[in-house]
Parts: sequence; C-alpha cells; structure tokens
Amino acid sequence: MTRKSPKLPKSVEYLCERDPKFSALVEKFGIIRRGKLGEPFATLAGCFVAQQVSSKAADAITARLELLCGGTITPEAVVRADIPALRSCGLSERKAQYLRAAAEKVLNGEFDMSELKKLDTDTAVERMTSFKGAGIWTAEMMLIFALGNPDVLSFKDLGIRRGLARLHNLKELTPAKFEKLRKLYSPQGTIASLYLWRLAGEK
Repeated sequence: MTRKSPKLPKSVEYLCERDPKFSALVEKFGIIRRGKLGEPFATLAGCFVAQQVSSKAADAITARLELLCGGTITPEAVVRADIPALRSCGLSERKAQYLRAAAEKVLNGEFDMSELKKLDTDTAVERMTSFKGAGIWTAEMMLIFALGNPDVLSFKDLGIRRGLARLHNLKELTPAKFEKLRKLYSPQGTIASLYLWRLAGEK
C-alpha cells in the first residue's frame, strides 16, 4: 500500500502549473512553508547582518546580537549598546552604525515600524529604504519575512538568481529573463523564492 502524498497548498499547485520544472522541486523538497513572521525591527537587524556574508556567519552574528540584546533585538536594546559592543557580535563598523542609526530613528518617532503593514508594497519599500544602509534587497527581505507579502522574487538576491539558473539550466540569467520568470510565478513569488533558496543551497 502506497503512502498518500500530502495535498499541496494552492500556491505550490499554482507554481507547478505555471512552470512544470517546479514539480521536480516539490517532489524533491516536499512542502516548504514560510515560517512565522518576525518582528519588523528584529528582521531589519537580521537583514543588516546578512548583507554580503554567508548564511552560517549571519546566523552566528544574529545569535550573538540577540544575546547582547537580552534575547530580542529591539531599538531600545540596540541604543543601550555602544558601537564596540555591537561590533563584538561580529558586525562591521558600518553595519553597527547602520543598526544604531535605525534604532534611533525608530525611537525618536521618525519611523513607525507598526505602520509598514498598512502600506502598499511600493510605499513600504520607499519607507524601508529610507534607513541608511537599507537598499532594495533589504526592503524585499522585509516584505517576505516581516510583512508577509506573498509575491516577492528578488533579482538582488544571489541565491534566488542561482536557484533560477539551476532550475532552468541557464548559463546566464539576464534581467530580461528574470523579469519573464518573475511574471510567470506571480502572484506566488514568495513561495517560489523559498524553493529556489533551497535549490541554490544544495551542493
């Protein structure tokens, strides 16, 4: 007697219908779900940490930063820590300054993190990139991991590009080809991203 396969979420079924190659990914990795959404500021801090470092290094730095902040990375905890303390977690001088400046911006009322979920995507991206050191990639990761946007496929993310190139056996993923695939997967770009990250992480 064969074991019955779990029913696929509609978002995954959609991707398999739009791109038959996705069926192989689902067969290989099973059902991948986005985890619980993070607190916006802690997620922003994680994005600063993750810029231009490996996932393993980012996880280690984030863990030390959480310990420094008493378990949760909050604006209040970051402001209480000085730059040397932030750097002792593994942050570069520049990243420590970015994080400290972001915390101060939130605490002085210049930026209300709670309002982000009320904004449309373009406005939210514009607001998030007002933080010094936060570019489009950071805003897109915030959309996925803090705001729950269902349709984010980031050209700025190396893992996403690598996953797409592997999935479609491409020697070069041009911006035009990427945009074609982004539209193909829309409005389920975020779920597509989770599978592409998994594929890119394979040796």
